[in-house]
Amino acid sequence: MSLVLHLIIPAGQQGRALEEVTADGEGVWKICSQFTPVVEPVAIGEVWLDITGCGPPRDVARGIRTHLSRQLNLAGITSIAPTKFTAKAASLWQLQGQSKDRSQGVVLATWQEACRFLSPLPVTYLWPFPTEVVQQLMDLGCRNFAELWQIPPERLRAKFGPVGDHLVKVIGEQEEDPVKALYPKPQIGRTYWVPPEIGEWELPALTFGLQQAAGELAQELANRDLACQHITLGVRSSAGTWRQQSRLLPEPIYQRERLTRELLYLKEQLAKALSTTPVVEYSVKLQELAPRPKTQLDLYADKQGQRQRDNLAKTMGYIAEKLGAEVIQPASALERPRREKMLQLIYQNVL
Repeated sequence: MSLVLHLIIPAGQQGRALEEVTADGEGVWKICSQFTPVVEPVAIGEVWLDITGCGPPRDVARGIRTHLSRQLNLAGITSIAPTKFTAKAASLWQLQGQSKDRSQGVVLATWQEACRFLSPLPVTYLWPFPTEVVQQLMDLGCRNFAELWQIPPERLRAKFGPVGDHLVKVIGEQEEDPVKALYPKPQIGRTYWVPPEIGEWELPALTFGLQQAAGELAQELANRDLACQHITLGVRSSAGTWRQQSRLLPEPIYQRERLTRELLYLKEQLAKALSTTPVVEYSVKLQELAPRPKTQLDLYADKQGQRQRDNLAKTMGYIAEKLGAEVIQPASALERPRREKMLQLIYQNVL
């Protein structure tokens, strides 16, 4: 039997958590991923975990609450049960102040324990069904879960149709909604720092650095036969301010030229907010990874020319992988303003 842990941060704390203790809104999820690899975020302050085989349930819940308190100064509510439905009901019970000591959480290690816990609770704790279903159950004279279990499954199916079939499964330990491993999402990323001899860059001067990053990331995508559909560019100013800009693309891409074009677009978007503020660090993340799409071959294409282009791309990738992305660049990358050319020479220790 699996064990599901439901964690929720009371709403009054979430705003402060986002503003003060985490730059990307993932602080809570990162802590959870230290205890189990199966983490399914629901919201910034709510998450499901599959903790089957991860140690004594109480110790896992206590460890998560302790890390939240020490690292983020947050008080989390934890509930452990065999299914999402029972764990969520236990969390709602705690949130509504029914628990004398919420710091201990609720642990229902078996279905029998879950049934004993749920029996006296009102059907208003029924999740994830809409209020209309709950009201109709109450109209049938069903006030709590003990009375709900007395209703024949056939009657629930006849009354609610497909929703009734789902209801029968949920309250009968047949829930078909396991915790999904959605965090952390697979991604490819790089972080770069402005060379010490330069100290800092004006944002417009990042063009060369982003072209270099695009080459490295395109090579890694090629090595793993992947494409990406979500790109994030982040920069840190000399004042310590972190800003980032993301772009969800209409289709997956993997070509170096496309990656360069998108990164330069994101740089221009950031420039509107940072203006001429110097930059000391920047990072690129490729997300929404998927197998590289297969393209339909053109019967009338120049096969010899295509073969030469493919060989050239492979050769450039091999050289860049062995000697560094800055060693070989497309001709378009050489057309830069004088300031950027000088910065490149300084970066390469030529001047």
